Amino acid sequence: MKTLLIIVLILSSFRIFGQDYYIVSSDTLNMRATPKSMYHFNATLNKGDTVYLLENNIDQLWKIKYNQTEGWVYSKFLTKDLFADWIKKSFLTGENPGCDEVNPLYNDTLNSYLKIQVGQNTDAAVKLINYESESCIRYVYVKSGETVMMKNIPEGQYYLKIAYGNDWREKVENGNCFGKFVRNAIYSRGQELLDFTVIRKGDKVYLPVYTLELDATAHTDQALATEGITEPEFYE
Repeated sequence: MKTLLIIVLILSSFRIFGQDYYIVSSDTLNMRATPKSMYHFNATLNKGDTVYLLENNIDQLWKIKYNQTEGWVYSKFLTKDLFADWIKKSFLTGENPGCDEVNPLYNDTLNSYLKIQVGQNTDAAVKLINYESESCIRYVYVKSGETVMMKNIPEGQYYLKIAYGNDWREKVENGNCFGKFVRNAIYSRGQELLDFTVIRKGDKVYLPVYTLELDATAHTDQALATEGITEPEFYE
């Protein structure tokens, strides 16, 4: 049983390099059974689906393969997949997105938290950066339409780095792992500090809590002023 499990894991991460992979660029795309089919469709593809080119010898219509289904589509609705040799990854909300090894810091005596809600239009990868040390203490993936809770945050002042996008992929090159959104990527940095300093007044203790709503489509982050940054600035 252990041997079978290992084989399945290896096959699931295997990628044939140098093949002709394309991305569907239209919202939907009907796959015809034959080049002359008008209403007989094998499948309907969605924007962002990855397909493999089989034949392109007919003008405008190309023969492709999607999963185990073959058929014909209009080539104008396909764009070359420049990241075909990168491995697609799928993370659950709250997981560390792979390549960046971040040692998360916690203070279990504090119930302070940062609640982050992401809109329906995009996934997000969020870094919580200590302002004084410039070190990342949390790095989490948040799927579209979902919420993550960063709990037990140590006292201090922090800011956020946020990557929005779709289709997270990773690649190992010269022993180094790289991971990022390969479609619709947007990077930003929070301009406001999130102060997690505990306030103590007499016998009372006030714990800081924050709730943020993030959505890339509106180009604004609810309750958080941001500025655009480059991809290298997000990962540095």
